[in-house]
Amino acid sequence: KKMDSWWKSFVKYSIFIFNFFFALIGLALIGVGAYIQAYARHYLDFLNTSYVNTPIVVIITGVVIFIIAFMACCGAISENSFMIYAYSVILFAILLAQFGAGITAFVMKGDLKDGIETKMVDGMDNYGGEDYGGVTDTWDFVQQELECCGVNNYTDWGRVEGWREGVVPNSCCKNESDSCGNVGFNTTTIYTNGCLVVMEEKFVDNIWLVAAAVIGLALLELVGIILACYLGNRINRARQYQRFH
Repeated sequence: KKMDSWWKSFVKYSIFIFNFFFALIGLALIGVGAYIQAYARHYLDFLNTSYVNTPIVVIITGVVIFIIAFMACCGAISENSFMIYAYSVILFAILLAQFGAGITAFVMKGDLKDGIETKMVDGMDNYGGEDYGGVTDTWDFVQQELECCGVNNYTDWGRVEGWREGVVPNSCCKNESDSCGNVGFNTTTIYTNGCLVVMEEKFVDNIWLVAAAVIGLALLELVGIILACYLGNRINRARQYQRFH
């Protein structure tokens, strides 16, 4: 009985410590989502519409994880079996959603690649347009940040309607200034490589890292579910024992 009580206490505090770190993961996700929303949103403009709300999804996921981790900590310390089982059910639902999202992302890898190229080409056609200030800002941001020019290379701009051959946006210049991309520019003063390859490296080629992170988090969640169910069962058995003895 003493051994059983020790093991129950060990599981209880293991759940508390586990979910303390799990809550930190939730806070980290909130921070990552906020960072993407504030500083990296321009990159999302070149992705399919299904990826545009990625920062919001990450923030919501972080909030949900933090709340259920807090609930699990309270349930473990107070030995509230209802909170423990509720935590297990919610965490299991999140686990299923993660697997679904991971599989979908892997299957849609090819669509993501094609979608980036299509969005970039369409964006070039609308660059500088009166009603397309967002597109212009996105292209200028990406070309400066990724040190690239055009989709495949800088000559793509010469094939865009409304642009003369031998002219590129000023954001293609290594040292951006007014009219630096006008006729007569020297190719040594601009970025000549295209942005598509760099964007693919950032979002398509590294998608396996996202999948690995999701799987790692899912394994931690599975451990949490098992520990929580065990603790909930021990709490209920202990109460039944006290009731009849």
